[in-house]
Amino acid sequence: MRTSSRGAGGRPPAPAGLALLNRAEFIDRWNGLEPAERRKIRRLVRIGAPMQGVADVPLALGYVDWQRSRPWARYFWLWFVPGVVLALGAAMQVHPIALGVVLAAAGQALVVRRNIRRVALVNRPLSAVAQTG
Repeated sequence: MRTSSRGAGGRPPAPAGLALLNRAEFIDRWNGLEPAERRKIRRLVRIGAPMQGVADVPLALGYVDWQRSRPWARYFWLWFVPGVVLALGAAMQVHPIALGVVLAAAGQALVVRRNIRRVALVNRPLSAVAQTG
């Protein structure tokens, strides 16, 4: 039997020192941001890059928690595999370039899913800075 260090809901727990905002705090702070700041945080999370400021780390973690709680993320493999198989079948009937587009989109979805899961890891150094200062 395999043991796991996953937390509630099958998600890995946030590393020590990375405090998550509760849902109401996250919503208030997120909605208080300028649209450009929200886009910046979303893009950094999707590409798996560390946040540019210490203050953005709790927002990024809150955003990740919110994204991972959504049905499309929780049931990713349930819709992704059949969707890619169907899209590949349709693309083969259309054009070889369409096949490449489908494969590229599927690869992008997998990379974004991986990066969303590792936001806490890449932001650990910023969390250490926030705790010391």
